[in-house]
Amino acid sequence: MTPRGGSLPEGPAREVCALAEASPDREICGFILEGPAGQEVAPAPNVAMDPGRGFLVAPEALLALLRGAEASGRRLVALYHSHPSGGARLSSRDLAELIVDGHPTLPGVELWVVSLEGGKARELLSFSWNGKGYGEVARLHPPFAR
Repeated sequence: MTPRGGSLPEGPAREVCALAEASPDREICGFILEGPAGQEVAPAPNVAMDPGRGFLVAPEALLALLRGAEASGRRLVALYHSHPSGGARLSSRDLAELIVDGHPTLPGVELWVVSLEGGKARELLSFSWNGKGYGEVARLHPPFAR
């Protein structure tokens, strides 16, 4: 998925940044799938009570995505979301939702966070599980997002 050398795949990164910029007042969320044709972005509705301050993917939407991916020979490689303000770090709220009993809720899946500043994507970070928590894998400052 993301090379340990610290680069993100530009096509999906561009698309995630553009989706975040298109909804600058609310967190966007979705998934990166990988299959024979490469990687693709699969947006998901944010069903959080306050989408301006958090994100939530409905369990049935995640299940449908996973079933569809498996049926078509693709796999889930990343979960992405945006922070309309603040940095691209995982927030305490993110971590509370994505780690249960000391284990990731989506094992083997990277977490991507894009931060916005003035409605423009400023940074995209990816994190992966290192056995104890999520560590930064790659960082991108997206001037290409415009």
